[in-house]
Amino acid sequence: MGTTRRPRWRDYDLTFIVLDIDAEGGGNGQLAVGVQLDFQYATKTLVIENFGTEPVRLNSVRRLN
Repeated sequence: MGTTRRPRWRDYDLTFIVLDIDAEGGGNGQLAVGVQLDFQYATKTLVIENFGTEPVRLNSVRRLN
């Protein structure tokens, strides 16, 4: 398989999950596979460079008791 057809997760093996859970244990979130991270030393900020390209929406997430 050539590099032009290779999935992004083959190059960046980091999965990033954002969950927004309310006090009752329910919520929503996003999941992105194959994210690329960069750290900006000047601002001390972690930048997720390709999180917005194709995140998966996680709807009706529930906390297990």
